[in-house]
Amino acid sequence: MAQNSQSPLCSACKQATFEMLLAGFEHPLTYAQTLQSGKTCKLCRLMVCMYSKLQTHKSRYDVDKDYDLVSLQLAELPAVRRHFACGVLVERMELPPKHFQWEPDDILCKYDGQVQKGTFSDGATIQISAPEDSGYLLSERVLLREVETATSSRNFGMLRHWLNDCISTHDQCGRSISGEVFDDSGDGEALPSRLIDVGSLECATLPRLVETRNLRGRYFTLSHRWGDSLEYRTTKETLKEYKGVLPLDLMPQSFRDAMEVTRQLGFQYLWIDSICIIQDDEDDWRRESQQMGQIFERSCCTISAVDALDSDSNKDIGLFCSRCC
Repeated sequence: MAQNSQSPLCSACKQATFEMLLAGFEHPLTYAQTLQSGKTCKLCRLMVCMYSKLQTHKSRYDVDKDYDLVSLQLAELPAVRRHFACGVLVERMELPPKHFQWEPDDILCKYDGQVQKGTFSDGATIQISAPEDSGYLLSERVLLREVETATSSRNFGMLRHWLNDCISTHDQCGRSISGEVFDDSGDGEALPSRLIDVGSLECATLPRLVETRNLRGRYFTLSHRWGDSLEYRTTKETLKEYKGVLPLDLMPQSFRDAMEVTRQLGFQYLWIDSICIIQDDEDDWRRESQQMGQIFERSCCTISAVDALDSDSNKDIGLFCSRCC
């Protein structure tokens, strides 16, 4: 579910047991009550979001994101069930169920005593998972390990392993388009004129803008969309301030996330165009922008903020999407 301030479960959902997931059960709340409860209860919200595939063309992620508004619409919408009969697609409209019914995968439950997946009243399939140290996972009654947040220490460790493996074994990744071999070991490549010093895991410091003065080393780059406007940028007026410290409270979330990724993967420097180029200095912008292709090509890793701008509000929501139902 999306990360927010809602409490985990309502009193009705707290009564659900593993045996009920195995056998199937009827949720005690009515459909209308479940819609209302979904504003604070994660499981009720999950039931509504997964069942909504029968009621709306909105994705389950959009239903979750705009739940307060969409749940009001769902209360008035019928469900549309589709099936093939003699090669013809048949659609049937019906009212939502009075109570949601959990229906587990019969084959797995009947023969293996396992709960792997199921549906609430024929909504979208729900996968069942358990924490890594759970007895249900260890006894293989639940087969899927719970998905961790993108920023968990385990996931950052996996990313470090992948990156180190790429640096040490992927010869083609260490070459330019022209075939030049990059120096990803030792002193590294010539650094761009300015970089953001994000510090390190061992020495937590506030990020600042630094002049590299022809130093050599390794760095990350961030590829991002500017959106309609980007107020957070280096200008002649802010240059001195940013060299002292970058004000994190004013920074777009994707910038902060990129700094954390850089730090977590063991690197000290990050290049972001709007910060590392003086935006209102024509000479600096012309000089540095001409180097952008080379800057990206020579970076050890490029972080792509492909989904950082919300499609509705155009607001920067960061590199890590909230977990939805």
